[in-house]
Amino acid sequence: MKRADFLLLVAVLVLTLSVRAWASPADLLRDDGVVFDQQPTRYGGPLADTLALDEFGFERWQRVADNVRLAEAATIRRISWFGFYGGDDEYSDNDPPEGDETMRVRFYAARPDDGLPGEVLLEQSFLNLPRTFTGHVIGVGMLPREYLFEADLSTPILLSANTLYWLEVVQLGDVGSIFRWEEGAGRVSGCAFINDYTPSWTFVWDGLAFELSTVPEPTNIVVLTCGGLLARSWLGGRRSRGLRQNGPL
Repeated sequence: MKRADFLLLVAVLVLTLSVRAWASPADLLRDDGVVFDQQPTRYGGPLADTLALDEFGFERWQRVADNVRLAEAATIRRISWFGFYGGDDEYSDNDPPEGDETMRVRFYAARPDDGLPGEVLLEQSFLNLPRTFTGHVIGVGMLPREYLFEADLSTPILLSANTLYWLEVVQLGDVGSIFRWEEGAGRVSGCAFINDYTPSWTFVWDGLAFELSTVPEPTNIVVLTCGGLLARSWLGGRRSRGLRQNGPL
């Protein structure tokens, strides 16, 4: 084997081992990467907004968080959630913000005394996330539109197996719109809320609609592609030398 061929083989092996180090076998085997899934019910949803006006024109705020527990450890890189705009009455403005919108995502550890949200493990804010109309409406008030939001974490978070965590999603500081995180069902019941009337986390039995995903990192995809190209180049070079030596088949 020539020195150049040997170096190519070493490069392919190093790249392959790097991918295995960055992503767990469970992550690599998943097709869509979704490890936690609660689908929307389209029956309503709680306020998830740090600045909103109630029906009397008074400023309100409320944050909500949903509990997460995985059977197997997973590195979360993408969060998707369902929501809508407006109130539960027929007088609220159901339109999304006309200007910029900032959404904040937090992961909390569970408090040891009562299991409610405690230490913040990860916080990231996102400006003008893609907002996709799903084609459905919510069965409240003026039938507001349902939207799907997707956020890729710049810093992924590892969630351990059989450990309680909390996920919070909230719209930041936009008094011109009212964001609500849609109710969901299917995995774990219950969520927690905190607001200007109830200044400590309180548990309720409603669930919220969201997905957690381990989508492969773009770097891993590039590495796999480069590894494949290197291997193909090496094999192609050997085939060409064989043809030159042995003639056409």
